[in-house]
Amino acid sequence: YIIGTMLIAGVVGGLINSYLSDPLVEKPLAWWQHIIVGVGAAFMVPVFLNMISSRLIAEITGTEMNSEVLSKLLVLTGFCLLAAVSSRAFIRSMTDRLLQEVSAAKKSFTEKPQVKLEVAVKPTTRIEVPPS
Repeated sequence: YIIGTMLIAGVVGGLINSYLSDPLVEKPLAWWQHIIVGVGAAFMVPVFLNMISSRLIAEITGTEMNSEVLSKLLVLTGFCLLAAVSSRAFIRSMTDRLLQEVSAAKKSFTEKPQVKLEVAVKPTTRIEVPPS
């Protein structure tokens, strides 16, 4: 259900985007290119949901379709449709945010204080036994 939902929302959102796009503001694309970008944006929605710690995808998975799963599937459809309609801005925003998180993680890793292991060694007293 999830992949089909994302695919359909991406296609519909891409078509909506092609009608709403302003050729004076953005580089003009053919209608099928809008669809491809829309589908790409729709398939980025699970990454977005993961970044905001949403469990929506996990709550939809399963074989049983009931009203609760259907309502969550409609929410996913809305997210995918929004992403596809604003696909260029959504993809740029997601890319920028992911790069910021990777940079912050890298900085956090490199700035972590180095742990020094110091071992205290007690001096031992040697007792010499005279030879007999």
